[in-house]
Amino acid sequence: MRRGSFPMSVTAIVTLLLVIIDVKASGEYCHGWHDSEGAWKEGFQCPEKIDAQDAIICCGKCELRYCCSSTEARLDQGSCDNDRQAVEPGPGSKEDKDNGAVREGLGSDPSVPTGIKFGLDRILDSGSSEALTARS
Repeated sequence: MRRGSFPMSVTAIVTLLLVIIDVKASGEYCHGWHDSEGAWKEGFQCPEKIDAQDAIICCGKCELRYCCSSTEARLDQGSCDNDRQAVEPGPGSKEDKDNGAVREGLGSDPSVPTGIKFGLDRILDSGSSEALTARS
């Protein structure tokens, strides 16, 4: 049994070392953002193709991000408020369906539910099924 477990251990250690080396080689991810003109810029993994291999830190300003190697220039992306891409509800989105159903059901008159409830109360209070058929 001992002979079979040795190569397995070596394989596990080599795999672990490769994962650690790969993690160290990859840098921070610069999240997508809206630039100063409001245009959406896609995020990217540091270093990019044009950067030096040690440019593994996301640097710059919230409106202009780039990869660098200086920890002093590191951008605190958590403090940026321009990194959320606005998503407009499409025709099939849940928000649109929920809001549309309410708008279509009520129309633009907020007193409609009150009027319906008042009418139903009158019908139920009358106690007669004739009142129900006469009003419907």
